Amino acid sequence: MSFWKKIYLILNKTAIKITLLASLVGVYPTYKFFVNESKSPEQKFHDEMFIPGILLPEKLTSLVDTLFIKTGSFVQGYPLSEFMNNNGLTYSPKLVGCSTIETPMAMAYKIMNNRIYVSCVLRDLEHKEVVGILKDNRWEFFKPNILTFNHDDRGFEVLDKQGNVVLSLSFEDSKTILLQGYFIRDNNACVMSDALYPCNVLDDKKSMDSITKFVRKIKRIHF
Repeated sequence: MSFWKKIYLILNKTAIKITLLASLVGVYPTYKFFVNESKSPEQKFHDEMFIPGILLPEKLTSLVDTLFIKTGSFVQGYPLSEFMNNNGLTYSPKLVGCSTIETPMAMAYKIMNNRIYVSCVLRDLEHKEVVGILKDNRWEFFKPNILTFNHDDRGFEVLDKQGNVVLSLSFEDSKTILLQGYFIRDNNACVMSDALYPCNVLDDKKSMDSITKFVRKIKRIHF
């Protein structure tokens, strides 16, 4: 076989490989498009609105058997094992000032694959209506015209349309979760910022103004 014929055959095989590769590159986005289009609107929503959990500090996974949750100056510890069962840990502490009403603060924490996942119901401060429902870090309900959210391996925060922090989670240290934000149930609000302001009755403009001042003290996470 002559030298030039060998060169021709090599180039011809290379051209075929390049053509096949280009075809595959073009086919993959088309495949993804059709797979995505075959999903129900609910499944698309769930896929797009999933939030990876906050990554656990390395020391927590190897050296610590108790995980603390801090809200303002209120700190409570729980066995790490409680976060790892199927239902996770239900966090609804009995707060000072809430003896005659049910505390608005209610969350569930779960540890899966070395990450923290949360479940809770979020309500708008202005209208007290449900604007978001989180179930293991997946939005089951979300009002994009009212809420936005940011997240990375270090933290997760939800903001309302006024820019107030509705919910904020991050690790203050290797064994303490810092929880900030506000929870509303019926006509009561619990605010967690520099301090804990539990179970405030929202019955008039004066009380709303007071709660709003507490909410604005909540510091955002710097992503």
